[in-house]
Amino acid sequence: MSDDRVRLYRRLPATSDAEWWAKLAGHAPDGRVLYVGCGTGRLALSMAREATEVVAVDADAAMLAAFRERLADHPLAGRVRLVEARAEELSLGERFGLVVLPSSLLNGIDDPAARTSAVRQAARHCAPDGAVVLQVLNPYWMACDDPTASGRLEPSDGGEAIHVTIEQLGFDAWEQRQRARITYRFPDGERLVDELDAVALYPRELRALVHQAGLEVTDTYGAEPGASELGRSGGTWHLVTRPRR
Repeated sequence: MSDDRVRLYRRLPATSDAEWWAKLAGHAPDGRVLYVGCGTGRLALSMAREATEVVAVDADAAMLAAFRERLADHPLAGRVRLVEARAEELSLGERFGLVVLPSSLLNGIDDPAARTSAVRQAARHCAPDGAVVLQVLNPYWMACDDPTASGRLEPSDGGEAIHVTIEQLGFDAWEQRQRARITYRFPDGERLVDELDAVALYPRELRALVHQAGLEVTDTYGAEPGASELGRSGGTWHLVTRPRR
């Protein structure tokens, strides 16, 4: 992981989606959350406000090191435990009331078998009365013909907006893969760039991943959690699943 990408993740603020994830954490039956792909902890700390414990997992040591620095002297540090592991290899021997894979984690796993394993491992760590929540990139949005798009990230604390520009570098229809350059311009003038290299996951594969893991979909949401059903517009989808009974 490059230093610039770690810096970017540390600088990204909590936005309106953080409250949705925090509310989910507050409804975990046992108060415990397993967060796979936690990065530097932006969403994990939001969930820790409502949960009794958040076990935050990431495969990247640099991201976890940045999260560990963020936790130093933080009032919620006692509720967070960090684990370095790959999603498809995770084996904690524990069950949680809520297991989350946000931040389009599955889109970044190239190998189909590894994606299947990641969802299965998430399901194995879910309590019988718990939920597994997946966030993925909207595949129809990924394949759109618009070469550039722009928008703003609005911090939930009322701070100044961050301007975001997405430059499509090409969608490979054979590999169902999107590459893009995302530029973030912060209010203080700093400009940070992230490279997206993601696999498109369509409903048929998502249904198969969930079914093979012994889960069933109970709710689906579009780009803004809770605001709309899945559609062809908006950058992300959210799937709430539960163990099949």
